[in-house]
Amino acid sequence: MRKQTVGAPRRWYGRAALTAAIAVGQLAIAVVVGAVPAGAVAGRAGRPQSVPAFGSGNAAWDAYYKDPGNSSTWAPFCAGGGGSVKASALGIPACGPTGGTDIYLEGGDYTPGFQCVELSERYLYVARGWTSLGANGAQVAEVYSAKHGARLVRNGTAGVAPHVGDVMSFSDTSNFSDTGHTGVITSSNINGSGTGTIQLLSENVLSTGNLSTFSVTDWTVAKVFGYPYSEWVQSGTGQTAAPEIAFQATTGSLWSAGVTVGNRGLGMMKATSPSITVLGASYELAFQANTGSLWTTGADGTKNWSLPMAPATSPSVTALGSSFEVAFQGSDGDLWTAGADGTKNWGLAMAPGTSPAIAAVGSSFEVAFQSSAGGLATAGTAGTKGWGLGMMAATSPAIAAVSGSYELAFQANTGSLYTAGVAGTKNWALGMMKGTSPAVTAVGSSFEAAFQANTGSLWSVGASGTKNWDLGMMKGTSPALGNDGGAFEVAFQANTGSLYSEGIVGKNWGLGMMAGTSPSVAG
Repeated sequence: MRKQTVGAPRRWYGRAALTAAIAVGQLAIAVVVGAVPAGAVAGRAGRPQSVPAFGSGNAAWDAYYKDPGNSSTWAPFCAGGGGSVKASALGIPACGPTGGTDIYLEGGDYTPGFQCVELSERYLYVARGWTSLGANGAQVAEVYSAKHGARLVRNGTAGVAPHVGDVMSFSDTSNFSDTGHTGVITSSNINGSGTGTIQLLSENVLSTGNLSTFSVTDWTVAKVFGYPYSEWVQSGTGQTAAPEIAFQATTGSLWSAGVTVGNRGLGMMKATSPSITVLGASYELAFQANTGSLWTTGADGTKNWSLPMAPATSPSVTALGSSFEVAFQGSDGDLWTAGADGTKNWGLAMAPGTSPAIAAVGSSFEVAFQSSAGGLATAGTAGTKGWGLGMMAATSPAIAAVSGSYELAFQANTGSLYTAGVAGTKNWALGMMKGTSPAVTAVGSSFEAAFQANTGSLWSVGASGTKNWDLGMMKGTSPALGNDGGAFEVAFQANTGSLYSEGIVGKNWGLGMMAGTSPSVAG
């Protein structure tokens, strides 16, 4: 767990009898979207020549640091250091066994094998652009806090829980003077009383990569691998759960990417997209199965609702109390809902080939949809309303709960982006790509909307201003938005056909998506 600096004597440290690693299967889909800039590191003098080294100039190392979010680079990277991928989360692989190859980091330092500091500092470079600093596992949080001005939190601080993306240090001594251990928080599910669990990704646990869960009581993290003292640098974004993305893969199966990445093993109908929402400490997904019926899977188990959906349409799901509600276009062309509030045919005809959107508002919900007459309409707590605003054919509106009410975003029949709701009705005079739909999410007391512009690029408007992201989107697809209350995440199908995200966790996921489909993001 010891960090080595260039020219330093090689020393080996490790803690015995920690815990078994949790192996994570590798992905079969790998489509490169584009390179993530990363500075090359060269001229690392002083390494003992008798020791194998893995760093700049090695094709696998260079490929990983050029595009670390691309999962196809993970296995070669770990193999380059003499290991394999043993676990992964937040788009970061944990390698093992530890081995004896010198693994170089961006910044010039190296570790003897896949030590715990190798993973934490590699994560901080990939996620924050922070180059490596000389430290043992016990001091990683402190030295990065001092260098970058990020808050250092001691375990047991009332009202302050570790968040996703925070890097923790662990020690046998109260002054963190020993070698210790370090890892990255990948999930934090802690209630207002400071009780819950955290998930930690780290390396060199029983000499390998590891993903483990630990309890938190009264704002105090329990002993981690036997270490009684812990602290963390607030290097994360403050959300309690990392954004989770649902999408239809090129195989036609439902996949998710986020804290964990994987194939849900459930077939989806061609040309449809899933929906995802945070539900408690986990997620709930809704989709049109390849049988044409509505299905859900996630925190509440997997269920075939035996409710037929209209062809080429997709459901929308939102958390509602401790359960959830789904809105969809039935095979009869009407708006339907199913879930905590029972199953209901609203008797409201929808435009063919369009999909509704649903949001929890207060203790109930509101649904937005394109009526069969081609206009924007809503139904739910506030009754049924026709807004008298024409929508572009074959597009669907988006809805988000904002300041106790809701905000809508849609492509008008003029081809421009419009919003309506708590913030009033506005023509943004920004042209949208034909056949695509916007997304909207709350950001604090305001909102953010994302859409594919008529240039084919991703754009966003709202609380963060108007922005052209200069990121090409696949024709006929739409972005998705999620938030943690103060920041937002946008997910989309890039013009290469791969899943991409920007915001809280920006990366090329290296996962191919089914043509003509769009992702959904929660958290």
